[in-house]
Amino acid sequence: MKAIEVLDELHDNGKLIELAKAGLVSTSILIYRKVYHAYNFQLLNGVAKTQAITDVSDVFGISERMTYRILKKFK
Repeated sequence: MKAIEVLDELHDNGKLIELAKAGLVSTSILIYRKVYHAYNFQLLNGVAKTQAITDVSDVFGISERMTYRILKKFK
């Protein structure tokens, strides 16, 4: 099971936010999850990979390098 699948399952159950509130999970994980899903949404809509990286980086206000790191963590 991939890390993103575990996070999605926890999010669907409402437990991911509870873990973040309790300080057991970093709040950045919530953002990373959103970045990953935004990137995949771009790809599903026919956007090129490099353009998707640029678009997601701009939307979330992070560097392209950070976006690559986030995607690498969840693949």
